[in-house]
Amino acid sequence: MMPASSSPRNEPHRAAFTLIELLVVIAIIAILAAMLLPALARSKELASGARCQSNQKQLALAWVLYATDNNDVMVGGNNVGGPHDWSWPPQPTPSKGMTKTAALEGVHAGIRKGSLFRYLQDVNVYHCLGDQRIKLQPGSGFAFDSYSIAGALNGEHVDLIIQKVGQIVTPSTKYVFVERADNRGFNVGSFLLDPKPGNQWVDVMAVWHNRKSTLGWADGHANTQQWQDDTTILMSKTGNYNQAARPPNDRDLKFMKRGYAHNYSKTGVEP
Repeated sequence: MMPASSSPRNEPHRAAFTLIELLVVIAIIAILAAMLLPALARSKELASGARCQSNQKQLALAWVLYATDNNDVMVGGNNVGGPHDWSWPPQPTPSKGMTKTAALEGVHAGIRKGSLFRYLQDVNVYHCLGDQRIKLQPGSGFAFDSYSIAGALNGEHVDLIIQKVGQIVTPSTKYVFVERADNRGFNVGSFLLDPKPGNQWVDVMAVWHNRKSTLGWADGHANTQQWQDDTTILMSKTGNYNQAARPPNDRDLKFMKRGYAHNYSKTGVEP
């Protein structure tokens, strides 16, 4: 007996998604992505904050070691090319038409010429992963260095300057390194602040870690500071250096004033 020939009726039925089912699946994927992406962004932000705090810890310890080796005298807190400056300007300064590779090489050359580099021989420690200026074009706000030294610590703030670590009252409460987002190609000079009573900032801090910034302190420790006032965040976003446009007196400004070590005999402010 001949076997019966196969028939299309005997083939298994192959189901397929309907258009509505496909749209439902796409909608579910979109909802899941919307839920997961903020969590992933926060995780990335936490990771960059942890790395940045590690940078600050290494910078603060290198700063302490330099003073230990130099009769308690701090490394120069400026970065304009002075013989004792902790870091130097880019060699040359990033400009329009320059490639990013050349701009980075120039920045790294300036860091290596700084007096602090022998204590911390890794240029990447000078850069925060949250600092997005590195993605800009040279000559248009590009920068690599993410930190500045408080200006009165043997730095740019000559009217209130102190030069030895021993002149800092309670070093654990006085910061040295601050995250800063200068828009001039690198963080020019020092981080300046007027410690006397008033309602104006001078330099603009960077806030790269979800309302937080890292600080390196004069006793060698580092921490991440949560900012309290919206005006602090706004100042960081706008990067406005117009003195008249400074945000008003707030809790964050008071905190930074308290931590700004300087020659207190010149201001009458209690340390």
